Amino acid sequence: LIRPRTLRYQRRVRGRIKSISNDISIQVQDSNRQLDSLDQDMSSVRGLIQGSMRRLTRLVEQSDSRHMCYLVLFVVVVLMVVFFLTKTGASAVVNSVPPPPPSP
Repeated sequence: LIRPRTLRYQRRVRGRIKSISNDISIQVQDSNRQLDSLDQDMSSVRGLIQGSMRRLTRLVEQSDSRHMCYLVLFVVVVLMVVFFLTKTGASAVVNSVPPPPPSP
């Protein structure tokens, strides 16, 4: 014979388990919707990247070697300028910070 107290406890536990399983089901559905949206976004980005790669391949095939050397040299110079500007800018900012006021 099962006591009434045990039956109430079992009903409460079943109710909690049912509530938790419903919450899990809702979260799984939300996650699936988000994953589907992400998959669609990735597909569109993949298409854009493939188009860009085709254009770059065509550019490399059509351009002469001197043009590519100028392009590589330009990129290297720009990167060096950015590097030196960030180095000198960072040190100027660090050096221009005033010291904290003396404590009374």
